[in-house]
Formats: sequence, structure tokens, C-alpha cells
Amino acid sequence: MIFTRRLREGVRRGRIRCTIRIWKGLHVKVGGRYRMDEGHVVVDSIAPIGLKDVTDDLARESGFRDAEDLLETAQHGGGDDVYLIRFHYLPPGGWERASMLVQQQQQPPPAGRIRPLLTGGDRRSIAKSNRVRRLVECDPALVAELVALTRDSDWLVVQRAIDLLEKLAHDHVEWIAPHRRVFLGPLARSDKWEIRLQIVRALPLFRWTPAERRRAVAILAENVSFPQTFVRAWALDGLARLTANDPAARPTVLRHLRTFERSSSKALQARARQIRAWLATREEIER
Repeated sequence: MIFTRRLREGVRRGRIRCTIRIWKGLHVKVGGRYRMDEGHVVVDSIAPIGLKDVTDDLARESGFRDAEDLLETAQHGGGDDVYLIRFHYLPPGGWERASMLVQQQQQPPPAGRIRPLLTGGDRRSIAKSNRVRRLVECDPALVAELVALTRDSDWLVVQRAIDLLEKLAHDHVEWIAPHRRVFLGPLARSDKWEIRLQIVRALPLFRWTPAERRRAVAILAENVSFPQTFVRAWALDGLARLTANDPAARPTVLRHLRTFERSSSKALQARARQIRAWLATREEIER
């Protein structure tokens, strides 16, 4: 974590204890120490924020004249994600204090941080899901709170939680895998197509036990006939991928492909072409 020359004296003297970074992804972690001159900067906390949260007061706390002055420096990197990082400076030999801070940061996060960000709006709105995703990527322990929200009484909160779990599974499957059975439970029979869509998109991402795999295949097969087009398309895509090594399942997949190809839906026709292309490429590789 690099500071411009004009800020370093304020960092060393403890007058500057926070920084705004606009990155394409996190470059630091809580508890990490990063060399600055003879000492180190130790990260105490990371909070995803929006550009509108960068006020003149926060800019001055970060060592700049105002928000405009700060953003002129912070936006040079070309990133989109905005982080408020709080830290302290350690002079040479001061690592013991940093070790204590790491232990403090490893305490469980306070409950209920996520739910308020996923409420409000209608089924077309994602509320503040993008902010929640950044929070979880800063602190993967929050995955457990997301999983708990799939049992919330507000179906919109449930839908946004399951959507985030599916999206996170694409990039961090190891975070979601311990909770993968949430995709096999009652939500798979939801009357909300948005929830079913996230279920069928997620199922091919995990390694399943034989019993779990049978359940996953049954869910996908059922949803190939679901009325909503997107759900049907992704269900067959998932079924083809999950059963790719199962010759007994191939006739079922091919039968559904032919149905899609004869459909009046352009979306189903397009999905059928994509699945056939994927299967052909896979067969070519295996030869």
C-alpha cells in the first residue's frame, strides 16, 4: 500500500490513519502489514463504500485538502471498487502491536450487518447487493450470515441472498461449498422463478456426494419443464454439465435439446446451440 510523499510524514506521526483506495480488487487484507519507509502500515479495517461517501471531512482525515483533491489522486488507477481503509503506523520494531490487532480482527463480525442492505425495493431491484458482495469478499466469514438469510421471512431478501451465494460460488467456490446443500433444500421448489434460476445456475458448480448428486440432477430435470424460459434454459445447461460423465443421462439431455430446438422461443433455441457446441467441444477434447 503506497502513499504519496506528501502524506508520509502525517502517516508516521499518526495524524493520518485512513486512506481511500479505488481499485479493481482488494490489494490488502485486515491485519496485513505493508512497508512504508523504515516502518510498516498495519491495516485495521476495510469497508467498501461509494464515491458519494467520500466527503471533504473524510478527505481531510486522509490527508487531502478536500474530496476533489483526494479523487484526483485516487482515481488514477482505473478501478471501480472504492474502499475506506483504516490503519496505523508501526515504527521499526513495533510488530507486537500489530499482532494484537490481528487477533482483535479475527473476532466474529457483529450479527445483522448484511440484512438491512438487502431489503427494500421490488423484485426488479437488487437493493445494495453489490455492496454486500464487497463486504463478503473482504470478510468471507459473512457467507454464513448470507446462508442464514436464505431462510428469511422476506422473499426478496431470500432471493438476493441466494443470488449472491450463486455469484460468489463462481469466483470462490471453496467459500460456498460447505453450505452447498442450501441449493438442494426447499428453495429448489420455490414459487418464485428468480430463486429457481439461481438454484439451477449454482448446481453444476459443486462436487456432490452420490446422494446429493442424484438430488441435484432431479432438481435440474424438473426445472427443464418449468414455465419460465430463463429457468428452463439454465436448467438444461446445468443438467448437461452435471451429467457430462454419465452416459445413461445423455439420451435425456439430447431429448430436451431437440425440444428446445423445435421451440418457438429464440432464447431456448440459442441455448440448445450453445449446449450442443459445448458437448461437441468436450467430446473433441476427450478423443
